[in-house]
Amino acid sequence: MIKRIKFYLMVLSDYLFLGTETSKILDTYDETELQLPLIKTKLKAALKKLENSMKLLRGSQLTEEIAVLDEDRDNAWMCFYHLVISQSLRLNPTINKSALIIESIIKLPEMRIHH
Repeated sequence: MIKRIKFYLMVLSDYLFLGTETSKILDTYDETELQLPLIKTKLKAALKKLENSMKLLRGSQLTEEIAVLDEDRDNAWMCFYHLVISQSLRLNPTINKSALIIESIIKLPEMRIHH
């Protein structure tokens, strides 16, 4: 029994999979025997475009993920930075002294990772 493909339910990766599998099937036959060289070249061109667009889509998603992770790191750094400054103002001399040593390190220009 032949089932019809419901194209309206497919996403880009499904189209890529379907096109790749169809191309593999067409490659097993001789072009002159099939008499479908035009369809075969159009399919390969469409697959190439689809693969390139999928790469761009993955790249933009990755960029968004990196931006979120970068912002999380910056926020964590600023929390740590302000914690050290607050601890350097404590009245407890041992905590104050340790915090001042750490503060002198985190205020170095090389440590401004949030910029």
